[in-house]
Amino acid sequence: MSSLTRHLARWRPEKVDLEISVKDRGGPEQKVTLEALLPGLGQVVATSEHRDLDHALIEARKELTRQIDDEKAKRSDHKAQPPRRTP
Repeated sequence: MSSLTRHLARWRPEKVDLEISVKDRGGPEQKVTLEALLPGLGQVVATSEHRDLDHALIEARKELTRQIDDEKAKRSDHKAQPPRRTP
């Protein structure tokens, strides 16, 4: 999970809420959920159903970082575009 740190660095640590849950651990229907509550972005949720717990955590972490990066890029694009002028 340490590689997630750089993606969360823009927020103060006390403002970030992370939760990892595992349902049916080790079972055929294992599901890992990684949730982040981030100021300005709201709740971001990633899941994995990989049977190996380590791989499921990695998969969920990668998906969460992708979503965070996508949201940050959307916000940057909106700020970079000049306001529209009406004739």
